Amino acid sequence: MVHIPFAVTVILFFTWSLKVLLVSYVFNIPGLSNFAYGVLPAMALLLLCTNSLERLWMVKRYPKQYFGSVGFLLVLYVMFWLLFQNLYISKQAVLSVYLPILNLRDMASLIAIFAVTLWLVNKRNQRVINWEKSSLHILAAFFWFVVFLWVNAVLLRALAIYLDLNPFHLFSVQVVQMSLSILWATIALILVIVANRIHSRAVWIAGAVLMGLLILKLVAVDFIESDTVERIVAFLGAGVLLLIAGYVACLLYTSDAADDMQCVD
Repeated sequence: MVHIPFAVTVILFFTWSLKVLLVSYVFNIPGLSNFAYGVLPAMALLLLCTNSLERLWMVKRYPKQYFGSVGFLLVLYVMFWLLFQNLYISKQAVLSVYLPILNLRDMASLIAIFAVTLWLVNKRNQRVINWEKSSLHILAAFFWFVVFLWVNAVLLRALAIYLDLNPFHLFSVQVVQMSLSILWATIALILVIVANRIHSRAVWIAGAVLMGLLILKLVAVDFIESDTVERIVAFLGAGVLLLIAGYVACLLYTSDAADDMQCVD
């Protein structure tokens, strides 16, 4: 058991050291601290998903502790870092030069998303941890919810900067609500298409839930609070995307029903 706190302490120490080095001795720009706190644990998680550490004697002797327990703790750390650093938009970040995705915060987030995804689909990690599928599905569902929040945060930061909006009153702006509706409709469409491709009922349900939330948002927020132009754009854009998503969803059920009929025959 001593290997688990030792490995986590070493990773966190180097993470803090990287933050101090970058901020104090290299340069101090907005988002650098967030980048340092996220990128090193994500890189450590990436190493655990490869065969690079298997030659080390302590990893080879205690694979469950390192690939399982340490990896799981890093996944939790990376997910909560991804969650909290995207829930807060500081004035310093908003007033600085910002390019969506091509900035330190979002690049670190992409590395973190890739690392957690690789860990979740790694068969060796699943075998070492020996989890039930339901537990792994719950963790994966929470992770993709965090990714969904990150996508929304990228859009909100871009709107706040390019439209010169107050980052603390974004949801009261009609253009923001319209943009969120179109984004949610696009994500729902992508989920339904992916579900149709991989024949995944869970992904299809996620897309259907997002469609329901979008319809509720259109009725409760966009229809009541938006002016004519924003209301028309939001309803038309989201409506077309939802129509396409509904058509693709019907294809999924049709193909499943056809497969069931063939199995019966």
